[in-house]
Amino acid sequence: MEIYGFYNTLFYTNLVLNGITGVSIKSMLACLTISVLIWLVFFVLQGIGLQTMAQRRGIKNERLAFVPFANLLLIDKLAGDCEIFGHKMKRGGMYAMIAQIACFITSFLLAFSEGILFTKYANCLNYNSATGELFWIGLDSSGTFLLSFYTIWGDFLNSIFGLAYELLVLVLMISLLKRYAAKNYRILSALQLFVPIARYVIIFVSRNNKAIDYTEYKRAQYEAYMRRNGRYGNPYGNPYGNPYGNPYSNPYGNPYNNPYGANRGQNQDQNGRSDGSNQNGENPFGEFSANDQDPFADINDYSSNASKDQKSTQDKSEDDFF
Repeated sequence: MEIYGFYNTLFYTNLVLNGITGVSIKSMLACLTISVLIWLVFFVLQGIGLQTMAQRRGIKNERLAFVPFANLLLIDKLAGDCEIFGHKMKRGGMYAMIAQIACFITSFLLAFSEGILFTKYANCLNYNSATGELFWIGLDSSGTFLLSFYTIWGDFLNSIFGLAYELLVLVLMISLLKRYAAKNYRILSALQLFVPIARYVIIFVSRNNKAIDYTEYKRAQYEAYMRRNGRYGNPYGNPYGNPYGNPYSNPYGNPYNNPYGANRGQNQDQNGRSDGSNQNGENPFGEFSANDQDPFADINDYSSNASKDQKSTQDKSEDDFF
């Protein structure tokens, strides 16, 4: 299909530059030869890319990379599971190959009809250089049939097959690029859709990339995003605040002033200090200290050296451990 696209571009460029007198068998063969050579260069690049990918993954029949039509089967094998409209598609490479063969046949017939019309029936051809319109007058039955195929239903069939081919290749390329260029697969897929020849270059450039599992790649991306935004195990809802792991939101202040707040059922006096009792009025640390004393005073004095009158009872080996 790409060959016919190149050929049409060169053919109509010659027609615009030289007019009807410039159209001949020789000029048409020259356009066809140049088109085949251009396509062949890109096809070899794609073949090298596909063969390298297949060899790196240990896929057999890597020589299919250089076989026209059949190379789509290799692309399908490299791409893995393909989806179209949310449904998995099996044998997508085979469907794409059938559509490509149909495109090739209709393109060949269109080129053949064009050659006959522009040579054998050249004397019936009229060309409006102002509008670029072509029309034939006085054709016989064979010429009328060729003209009908060339301008109406042959071109229509080629468009239908071409649309199916491009859609199937797009599905294959999306799956392939998810494995070999996951980060930019949307941009590259759109590029090869609007510029079909770019597909050959994309495959060649991506040949040395490591194949990945796209589902695992997206899961890793999601988990990295969650970690960056502190969504895992952060009860404060702020990934940047409270970096010291202090539930009192004040790493430098006295954590015993009011560690839990009145809404946790603790009793506070007018100065905002807690007596350490629970809702039932019982002090959970009563066995260790009097009601008016801080149950953690020994530990607090040892770590901060705030009081010289009271000795710490904490063992240093235990302090080093913590």
